[in-house]
Amino acid sequence: MSVWKYATAAESDANSVAHWREAMSRINLPVETVEDPSTFRGSIISRESPLGIKISVVEAEPQKIAGKYGNQPNAIWMAAMIKGDAQLDAEGMDLKIAPRDIVYGRTGGKQASLSYKTPYKQIFITAPPLVIDPRLISPVALQLGCIRMDSSIARIFSNLLLDIAEDFETMDTSELRPIELSLAELLISCIMAEGGEVALGGAAANRTAHLNRIQQTIEAFLGDPALDTKYIADREGVSIRYLQKLFSTSGQTIATYIRMRRLERCKDDLLNPAFDNLSITQICFRWGFSSSAHFSRAFRDQFGVSPREFRKHIRPLGDS
Repeated sequence: MSVWKYATAAESDANSVAHWREAMSRINLPVETVEDPSTFRGSIISRESPLGIKISVVEAEPQKIAGKYGNQPNAIWMAAMIKGDAQLDAEGMDLKIAPRDIVYGRTGGKQASLSYKTPYKQIFITAPPLVIDPRLISPVALQLGCIRMDSSIARIFSNLLLDIAEDFETMDTSELRPIELSLAELLISCIMAEGGEVALGGAAANRTAHLNRIQQTIEAFLGDPALDTKYIADREGVSIRYLQKLFSTSGQTIATYIRMRRLERCKDDLLNPAFDNLSITQICFRWGFSSSAHFSRAFRDQFGVSPREFRKHIRPLGDS
């Protein structure tokens, strides 16, 4: 996973802003204006993982990020302020972003702008929807929001992002892998704690919160081959009928959700060089599959290739 760097210090004043816009476009951040083009300076360090998660640290002087790119890929993004202040303006939102606050959203969502009035440093992460959406109750509900440091989980998430910004340039792929997997869980937990997806109110809020807790239970016991609807109902103290109805609101069955999560976990392990010593059979058993033949068929149905082909050809060269 190669590191890409850019700094305006290498450019002449006449070209620095134009080249800065081009560099920022590589990490999907459209620069609308800079405060002082004659003296503007900025730097970017960026790398992209095999899962398609792009992590970038941006340090720059005052500027405004706004607008969209016509070919902008569909992604979930999150940004944590390390130093400096910014103003987030969007439809129905007008927020000051302070150090350690986390802004998140979906590309192609609400029109928004981030105005930096002081020199700043920020970590910016984009992830393909498939990395996060399977863990969301209603993926379309994830639009634009800000996570403040009002809860323990938010502070843990912010600390993780700031630590990534400090060390990610020197981390190898095996060290980044568990961090990648935790990003989705922490983002979802923070959104729930902030009331993001439970802001529906009343019975709908209760169902959403309960479904999220059950999904967390499923994540904790994915490796148990006995995990099924009855297993979950017994642990949660609810009826099987209630569970089935709860999952039907998200447009899927419990069995489908469990299989999908197991396949995603197996895919992550197949991508991870840390598990190269494990056979494909060991990996599928590790995540609750009881038959390697059934796993191979399900994996091909889900991802279009066999687990062996995926491990051999999909993972980029240099990550083994």
